[in-house]
Amino acid sequence: MKFTKAVISAVLSGLMLLSGCSAKTYGVYTNIAEGFTVALKNYKTAEGLAATQTMGEPERAGSGNYKSVGKTFYGVMTADATVVVTDDFTDAETAENKFVRFTEEAEKLLTQINASLSVGEEQSSVSRFNGASAGETVEIDAVAYEVLETAMEMYEFTQGYYNPAIYYGAEMYGFYDWTKRPETSEELPSDAQVEAFRELSSHFGEVKLFKDEDKYYAVKPGAVCVRNGAEYSMKIDLGGIGKGYSADKISALMDEYGYKFGYFDFGSSSMICKNHYKNGNYTVGFRDPRSADGRAYFEVGVNNRAVSTSADDVKYYTLDNVRYCHIFNPVSGRPVTGEIMSASVIGASAVRGDALTTAIMAMGRQRAVQFVNEKITDEMIVFCCDEG
Repeated sequence: MKFTKAVISAVLSGLMLLSGCSAKTYGVYTNIAEGFTVALKNYKTAEGLAATQTMGEPERAGSGNYKSVGKTFYGVMTADATVVVTDDFTDAETAENKFVRFTEEAEKLLTQINASLSVGEEQSSVSRFNGASAGETVEIDAVAYEVLETAMEMYEFTQGYYNPAIYYGAEMYGFYDWTKRPETSEELPSDAQVEAFRELSSHFGEVKLFKDEDKYYAVKPGAVCVRNGAEYSMKIDLGGIGKGYSADKISALMDEYGYKFGYFDFGSSSMICKNHYKNGNYTVGFRDPRSADGRAYFEVGVNNRAVSTSADDVKYYTLDNVRYCHIFNPVSGRPVTGEIMSASVIGASAVRGDALTTAIMAMGRQRAVQFVNEKITDEMIVFCCDEG
């Protein structure tokens, strides 16, 4: 992510456009009513979404010796996270000690979340759930309970288009072990394999959660998938919304410490923007998913909001001119290969925004337009499409 003064450019890895291909036109769909810029000539505002959402008034700092300080936390859920705050350093020692205490608490919080949700941590709550038998009751921690509860709410809200139980599909397509990705179209999973694991993932809504005094539990669905003589029970991956959950928790911690100015960026997919101490808004730029030069196709001023982005250029490969990305359509059981290239959500909750961006990517343009117009009342939505 690139930060310059009050500008935040949301950087996602991308594919370099070929020389002379600027005639390719992409559609930009948004319900933001005002205050945005479509920054690239080959991106055009499209009809479809009702423009209803506007940004509130930001807060600016008064007199004082304001200074920005930051810290990066490395390797949290396979990504890096950076927090930057701007505080009054008139009393430098007090301000510095406050920042040290804040970052120590933030690091403990991120470590706890990573230990709970990481699929690579053998003793994480998610790994214990994944390793359990079908129908088994698994003790989990409070973090996993909260994130699973939100995941189930968003599964219902998006009519299944957000579904963290597509684990086996992502595994078959090589997104957990890059060395096992298909090298030819003939090596892609068969229709029978895809359908078997898609059907298993469709039981995610049957997960049961309950508390018993100070303990938390999840009951795994009884559904299984049998392939080549082996039986598979459901596996989940909460990493996608785990970053948003982390961002929301760090945002609350910033509030506890009285930090009104600054931002928290988690791997360029989940972000919290407070106020900019001089300009009020941060200018957030959503990166062109078909370019590797860092340009933003869309810019908008943001304050006191969470920003989430999903895109098909983060982790992908191409076979026979078809792009297979790490975002899956739970309805088909296959990677997203539709028109939507990137989706962003600006709202009060990063964890909710993370789920929504994934779901919108999976829906495709027509269904996403209908979904946003009918069901989104609070969030600002931006997505771009290959118009063919």
